[in-house]
Amino acid sequence: MPTVINNPPTRDDGNAAGAIVTGVVIIVLVVLFLVYGLPRIRGTGGSQVNIPDTINVNTSGNPSQ
Repeated sequence: MPTVINNPPTRDDGNAAGAIVTGVVIIVLVVLFLVYGLPRIRGTGGSQVNIPDTINVNTSGNPSQ
């Protein structure tokens, strides 16, 4: 007579928590892509700042000493 081993079914207790964590991770990845990835793909390098070579500082006048 053959021996039959009935394994108990697997438990699915952690599916809800795993789905919530997966959803949050996907949302964070999409936001990071929209903030950092999309501008880099579009080629916008951000703001261009022009810094002058010299700054004229007017020192004529009465010193406050």
